[in-house]
Amino acid sequence: MIYVAQDHPKVRNAITTEFGTKDLILDLGVGNRKQYHDAIGLDVRDYPAVDMIADATVLIPLPDNSVKLCYSYHTIEHITTLNYSPLFREIYRVCQPGSVIDWWFPYWTHRTAYDFSHVTYLNEYCFQGAGFQGWFEIDRVDYNFEDYWKTKSPEEREFARIHYMNAVKEMRLIFHPRKDATGKHIPM
Repeated sequence: MIYVAQDHPKVRNAITTEFGTKDLILDLGVGNRKQYHDAIGLDVRDYPAVDMIADATVLIPLPDNSVKLCYSYHTIEHITTLNYSPLFREIYRVCQPGSVIDWWFPYWTHRTAYDFSHVTYLNEYCFQGAGFQGWFEIDRVDYNFEDYWKTKSPEEREFARIHYMNAVKEMRLIFHPRKDATGKHIPM
């Protein structure tokens, strides 16, 4: 859902090439800050770092196979699970073969995950279904632990991640689209 008037100068309702057609960096749900200064900031609201206003669950207004890096920091938890399929379809469409998708979100057992604006609570198991893994392959999962757990052994951290609330603050998922060099889908 777009939260600004449709005649706003940053609103994009169709695919545009104004930012280029290859090797783009997309900052999805950019808000007030960009992680990469040369990224294209996409959000549903107008903030200082936003270059395009659009609903990514409907259309990411960039050409097919144009994005080499899709970065998102604490965005997906604001999207309902019903909208994951169209979001993943759009991410898959715009990401070029060999691209990197780097998403951060609050870990489901941490108190910060339970914010009034969050509509989903995520962990590594949320990305194991065929609806995700049929289109993407996970490269790496990282966890940002609370300070107390950072000094503990890997075994202790893993135990805490599984059994304790508030041990893991956020999770990072790095993945890529299942596409060959020509952009064709590579089945599982």
